[in-house]
Amino acid sequence: MKCIRKAACFWAILILTVAQSRVAATSLDINLTSDGNSTVTVIPCGGAVDYEITGVLSDTSNEGLAGFLLELTLTGGALAPADAPTSGPIVNFDRPAGITGPAGFGGAAVNGRLVQVGGAQNTLKNFAENAPFPIGSVVTGVAHTEVVLVTGSFTAPVQPGTYTLSVSKLAATVIKQGQDGSGALWETEPAGVGTITNLPVIVPPASPPASAANSGPACIGQSVTLRGGPDGMAGYWWTGPGGFTSTQQNPMVSPAVRGAYTLTVIDANNCLDTARTTVELMPGPCDPFVDANSNGIPDECEQPPGGGGGGGGGGGVDQDGDGVQDSLDRCAQTPVGADVDSNGCAASERDSDGDGVNDSDDHCAGTPVTEPADANGCSCSQLDTDGDGANNCVDACPSDPNKVAPGACDCGVPDTDTDSDGVPDCVDNCPGDPNPGQEDSDGNGVGDACTPTPQPQPFCNVGGDARCDDQNPCTVDTCVDNDGDGLGDACEHPDKCAADQTCNPDTGECEEPPEPQPLPCNTHADCPAGQLCNADTNRCEDRPPRPRNTTGCGIFNGFALIAFPLTLFLWTGFRFHSRRRSR
Repeated sequence: MKCIRKAACFWAILILTVAQSRVAATSLDINLTSDGNSTVTVIPCGGAVDYEITGVLSDTSNEGLAGFLLELTLTGGALAPADAPTSGPIVNFDRPAGITGPAGFGGAAVNGRLVQVGGAQNTLKNFAENAPFPIGSVVTGVAHTEVVLVTGSFTAPVQPGTYTLSVSKLAATVIKQGQDGSGALWETEPAGVGTITNLPVIVPPASPPASAANSGPACIGQSVTLRGGPDGMAGYWWTGPGGFTSTQQNPMVSPAVRGAYTLTVIDANNCLDTARTTVELMPGPCDPFVDANSNGIPDECEQPPGGGGGGGGGGGVDQDGDGVQDSLDRCAQTPVGADVDSNGCAASERDSDGDGVNDSDDHCAGTPVTEPADANGCSCSQLDTDGDGANNCVDACPSDPNKVAPGACDCGVPDTDTDSDGVPDCVDNCPGDPNPGQEDSDGNGVGDACTPTPQPQPFCNVGGDARCDDQNPCTVDTCVDNDGDGLGDACEHPDKCAADQTCNPDTGECEEPPEPQPLPCNTHADCPAGQLCNADTNRCEDRPPRPRNTTGCGIFNGFALIAFPLTLFLWTGFRFHSRRRSR
């Protein structure tokens, strides 16, 4: 087999995407580790993580791994192509010794995941005269013991949490038992998918953890101080209502605005942690320096103006008329007539989850502190746009109800495999007929399994049957009755032109042969008999006729040619004889 088309060769050699329904005697087990560890904690946070993918076959009833293909994903992060192998037997699975997908052994990055990672050995015994790769030798016994298949690295997320580096869509082939390379090629067979052990990736929070508080409650128009902790962190980042931001540890908000303020701290290892505090406002204006009962609430905010002292006496002030006295009212400017809760807040004033969207407009209560909310107060973990049961945080196809990952065909296109050959219809060059190797001998984009094989001309069964037509306009299609039963049982296609004619294949018409063209020449010897070389044109021409005597007819001229030498002979003889007699 000649590997003229590289993509076709890849599938022809690899034959990895076999139908899932086929049962393989041998399976390939996969294990993901980082520096030999089955779990990795990333310090510093957001740093680089090295990984290894090892594999081992479930038994040795074969001559070792022939090829493998897999897909890699990292929850919460994106992956770059894996490393190309530089040592060990897997070098024979990479170009030029082996064959890989179009993007190379390390795979192609598609929407953050890696597809078509891996390669195959040169089991077809291709050589450089046919194609530049694969041209390597086959190594037997690969993965009979655990072997490193793939290595690479990725950048871990910064946000605290547990993520997973995982393998999916694994397919593999093994060299059949007893194969020794003496045949035209190394025969292979599919291997099953064994146990896959993925790699948990832990991003820890900042240490010590974040803390947040404030100097409130404050009266309307006053300032409030936000207090962040712990001390000595590498960075502080405050956000709050009205677009408030600050990088100070203990910033002042002036004038104070009621609502939730979130602090994110960064430690020396670039790890993050968050805390939240809520600023409450009391009715005012108040005198912040008069606090008779030292409860942190200005007296003017607790007593009616000029009321009977004693601290906290009297019926209390309710400036917004919502039925909750100002000393207990956390929403001091409630619209008139609005229903309020025990804190004196109407629905339009409450933001119970502190996501920046009031409860009256919030479509998603209880938004997690670590997740930003949209205009409707919803974060990705609270949304399932396509209703497939997977929230938008983990759904890589949030608008496709049939997918949570792009797969081979990407979002919006099902990974249907009509012929169950392991190759989805969207990339199958013959979706209606099984062809796991995707062979396409003529390179026309249609798999060999779909291309009709030219059939021998069938015998005809009646005179003039159209099945005798050989599609050649220069032949006469006839049915021949060899057995004399009156029915044609064979087809003949004799040329329809005479021996001295030629057939024009475009029109099917018989034509006279064209006039022969003079042959090129340099000397007379270059020309055929009867022709001479014309020195002016360097072309052979017919020899010119001999000059004729125009004074007489041809017979006379011919006679003269004979009579003249004869007369001369006779006259000479007569003179000789006369001389002898005269002597």
